[in-house]
Amino acid sequence: MPELPEVEVTRLSFASRIASAHIMSVQMGKPLRWPLGSAPDGLHGQQILGVRRRGKYLLIDLTAGLLLVHLGMSGSISFGHGLPARGKHDHFEMLTSLGTLRLHDPRRFGAVVFAGNENDLVACKLLGRLGIEPLTDAFSAAAFAASAIEVGGAKASNFTRFAVEYDQTLPLRAQ
Repeated sequence: MPELPEVEVTRLSFASRIASAHIMSVQMGKPLRWPLGSAPDGLHGQQILGVRRRGKYLLIDLTAGLLLVHLGMSGSISFGHGLPARGKHDHFEMLTSLGTLRLHDPRRFGAVVFAGNENDLVACKLLGRLGIEPLTDAFSAAAFAASAIEVGGAKASNFTRFAVEYDQTLPLRAQ
């Protein structure tokens, strides 16, 4: 399964090249983990405003909504002009004015899901329980410990005790 740094590298590999592109068509292959949630033709004409990452999800911001992309266990994304013909394991292809974005996923655990915005029910279901982003300046041991206690309860409290013993800068939460 692609780990978070690999997902970030994937994002960086195409984000600047696809920004401001207009979607010309979307083709779906075999069904992925979750349905697209929109007719592929409904994405035609939308402009791609940018690509972000939240956890292991790539968020492709559109003029009206966003696409949440998860690589699953074996997925990969390619973007460019002149990609080879679609293959057996190419399950999502988006032709844009700046090139073609393709999801290749032999095991089909990946997903491309449309959401109206980040507060949309499907987006909240997929992104709502993700923790603090570790590749940002907001990430710290104290913030991580507080988040772990909030989400994990007793197990997290045990982790926090260990973390406090290891790094005295973490506050110990009273039981």
